[in-house]
Amino acid sequence: MKGAPIVHYPVGRTPALGAALAALGAGSLLAVAGGWWAQGTLAYWRLGGSLALWLASAGGLWHFWRGQTRRWLVFDGERWSLGEPDAGGRPTRLVPLADVSVALDMQRNLLLSVRADGAGPLARRWLWAGRQAASRHWHLLRSALHSPPAHAAGEPPQQAQPA
Repeated sequence: MKGAPIVHYPVGRTPALGAALAALGAGSLLAVAGGWWAQGTLAYWRLGGSLALWLASAGGLWHFWRGQTRRWLVFDGERWSLGEPDAGGRPTRLVPLADVSVALDMQRNLLLSVRADGAGPLARRWLWAGRQAASRHWHLLRSALHSPPAHAAGEPPQQAQPA
């Protein structure tokens, strides 16, 4: 393969993400309850602190879930962009991205870290990509994410030809 493939892939909420976040929240609540039950005489300030920590983490999970709206991740062979779906479901209003990296790769699901052009290093967003969103294009997305762009692989960047 000379370079990474061109990709248009839908990212955002999926049922698998919802189930994983719900399981994570429920599991952490069960851990708090199990710790309280096992201690028997657990001080109320520890129980209150544990519940406050659980509420903060559950709030973070909820915030992450709410931020996962349907978007399009687009790679043109050189640069990544993020767009919104139009009425026909095609990508529109593309925002160039300075950086896209895989934070968590679970083969059928990916957690991606993206940063828009001109945004500071702390202005990262997290995107969820699942195979079930477009299974025919899943391999293309993974190839584009794990392959360097053509100019980074030793080839000069292609210039647009004047019309």
